[in-house]
Amino acid sequence: MRSLTIDEVLFGLRGRISREVYGWAWALVACVGAPLLLPLGMAAMGDRVAAAGLVAGLALIGWAKLALVVKRCHDIGLPDWFATAAFIPVIGEVWILALGFIPGEGCDNDFGHCPIDRLA
Repeated sequence: MRSLTIDEVLFGLRGRISREVYGWAWALVACVGAPLLLPLGMAAMGDRVAAAGLVAGLALIGWAKLALVVKRCHDIGLPDWFATAAFIPVIGEVWILALGFIPGEGCDNDFGHCPIDRLA
């Protein structure tokens, strides 16, 4: 059994991640995504290239959000479609936060082995 790599954690839709990895991955997305997208958002007011960069960046962050939530749902034994709740305004933010506190199943389940609490 091996740990997921950082690209598998942020962009893959298979497997499970622990609460610890989930929290660190969200911190990484916030610390890297916000500083990069803020200047693009400001520049996008009149620049098509900056606007395209902003859209691409938001799509990348949206995919990372989906991947993280899907893998946490897997860890607690829920199917993929429960991740769609993360995209509902207000409910989504509560769901994303709750996934950081709900303990995962302590044994292997249909979605994979019990995760190791660290990034590779």
